[in-house]
Amino acid sequence: AHAFLYPVEVYFEAQDAKAYRKQIAHPVDLGTIVSRILEAVYNTEEGFLRDLRLMFRNCRTYWQNHGDPAIVAEADRLEGIFAKEVQRVLRRPLAAPASPDSAGQHLLASPTPGGVRTGSHAHTTPPA
Repeated sequence: AHAFLYPVEVYFEAQDAKAYRKQIAHPVDLGTIVSRILEAVYNTEEGFLRDLRLMFRNCRTYWQNHGDPAIVAEADRLEGIFAKEVQRVLRRPLAAPASPDSAGQHLLASPTPGGVRTGSHAHTTPPA
């Protein structure tokens, strides 16, 4: 899971990070998600879930196009762990993380609008 802990700039050279950000419009990592939890940025469960789905989607989008199946496999493994824990904690069924939808993206919950609060302003999380 170490590949998901920090923003991409930690792992990439400056030029590679720019290339990543050209392809991935809304990067998110576990460190950012944890910070948002601790700072009470999420005002719904869905905002949190959308960021997690977005993190896994970003990983697949970038690394499937750049030929690193090990990172994609790690995303699949981590998503499976996440899906089990979310189901245990929230006590609601989730779509199977190992079966991609028709677009090849894994769905961990039905898409519903999720909110993220920053300061006194609320906005919708980028679509996962």
